[in-house]
Amino acid sequence: MHNYSENWRHLGSILRGYAPRNRRVESYSYKDHIHAKALSIFLANAILATPKLDRETIEEVLAGRVTWPHASGTPQFKGGNLPLSLLEEHGLVSFYANWCSIHCQSVQNLGEVDSSLIPLIQAIEHIKDISYGRNDYIQPHYTIQENRLDTLFTEHFGSKPIAELLPEIQLKNGYFWLPPGNQNVSPLVSTNLWFTLRETLGPQEAFERWILCFCVNCEWLMPVLFDDSNMEERNEFDDQLVAYLAQDTAFNSSLNILWKQQINEHSFSSVVSPVSTTIHTTIDLNNHTDQDSIKNKKPTLNTLNEAYSSQNTDGSNDIQMLRQWQQYSPWPKPTQFYTWLLNSAIEGSISIDGQLLARTNRGRP
Repeated sequence: MHNYSENWRHLGSILRGYAPRNRRVESYSYKDHIHAKALSIFLANAILATPKLDRETIEEVLAGRVTWPHASGTPQFKGGNLPLSLLEEHGLVSFYANWCSIHCQSVQNLGEVDSSLIPLIQAIEHIKDISYGRNDYIQPHYTIQENRLDTLFTEHFGSKPIAELLPEIQLKNGYFWLPPGNQNVSPLVSTNLWFTLRETLGPQEAFERWILCFCVNCEWLMPVLFDDSNMEERNEFDDQLVAYLAQDTAFNSSLNILWKQQINEHSFSSVVSPVSTTIHTTIDLNNHTDQDSIKNKKPTLNTLNEAYSSQNTDGSNDIQMLRQWQQYSPWPKPTQFYTWLLNSAIEGSISIDGQLLARTNRGRP
């Protein structure tokens, strides 16, 4: 017996919305394959040069119990008494895949903000410093000893120079390091990295390492390219993905918090320093227009929750609500972290036929 869903139209439109991009056939050159293999070897064997930007570390940083690496050794942030839960409650940070993302437009004029909010804003800006490598803080990145990488590449590529294999990596003090935000990461790299990790690690450990590499270097996960004949390997990867998603606590956030994240991305300054604008237009030969701006009452740390506008959506249907948000406003970046990968996995296992949403038979009993 088939199971039908009242949301089949919305589910179908979501899947079809990404289909043209994911069904495009990529044509990779021999050079692309060599680069993808080299980068996967680097990432599989390198170490993270900083602490992880996970919930536990950020909590310690905010409390002043952990000092983030700094180029001059004299970081400015001393810590405070604001709990991380407060930042999450107001939609200022999130931890998809247990990696910190910031949803907060910078406030240019702190003089326009109530003094009780200054420590909160300073804490957010400090997280930005370490996440983006600002103000001489060391941005998370991968590094490996020069001799170690030379040995690994010699085993796989012979005498071909490292600079030719991976022109994007840099050498400093005997260590090669990969600048984060690398533009050369692709589904081909994702695929090579997964299979390289699986050569030495079990499925769960390999998946956790694989996803961490993307957290450090990219804004979203990229699919692993499986052949149609590799159903067992595809199933193994999909099983790890489902298990990982099930324990990702970021998905427990309420729609109210997601709404705050969206507002904070683009309008946080307006939330903490609200202004009402009245426009007076006189219709004459000169089309004269006057504009008055009135500063509203400033929210405090205790009243910040009340400063956000209400959701102009139907909260009775979550899927429909998400579709409405996507239609009139960009979606916060962290919620897109899994999108490409999930869509690829769904397309490989789900088919839509009329009003039926069914799981494709992939050779399992």
